[in-house]
Amino acid sequence: ESYKQIAENFVPEVESVPDTAFGIITGCVYSGFLQAYQNQQQTPSLEDMKEFNQIIKERAPLIKKSILIPSSTEVSDKQDQA
Repeated sequence: ESYKQIAENFVPEVESVPDTAFGIITGCVYSGFLQAYQNQQQTPSLEDMKEFNQIIKERAPLIKKSILIPSSTEVSDKQDQA
């Protein structure tokens, strides 16, 4: 939900709030991935990078679905306004 709110701050510059939220989420995960290596004073191998990208590709539909489906608080807020 908060990632969608961040993305909404960039409307109308961005055309798709869900796609922007997805980019923010994957960027944060990627940053954490690199930070874990940096904390160990290592560099990820090409194989590690490929595996990371494969995991994100496999999880992308779940991430997108969670962005597109309104949260329970969002639903209750809309019901309260009605």
